[in-house]
Amino acid sequence: MTRYQKGRRLEYRVKELLEREGYFVIRSSGSHTPVDIVAINESEVVLIQCCTKKDKKRKARELSQVVSPRCVRKMVFYLDKHGKRSVMLSEQVD
Repeated sequence: MTRYQKGRRLEYRVKELLEREGYFVIRSSGSHTPVDIVAINESEVVLIQCCTKKDKKRKARELSQVVSPRCVRKMVFYLDKHGKRSVMLSEQVD
């Protein structure tokens, strides 16, 4: 499986998880920006970057530099060392 396929699969896993939680989810296909997914519900907007574990610090730094309103949360989803489950880092923007 290519790196692109792994990333795409993770993005769809995250998208489905958020949709089950009641979010309206937009996936930015082919994204080369700090935001892969935008999730919206009645009380918040979440900007999400999906990546591998080794890229998580760099991707979190890139995402933290995105200018956004105070009500926006920023999250980085990445695969654990076994590549089987998603783990979440969360940053509340105040």
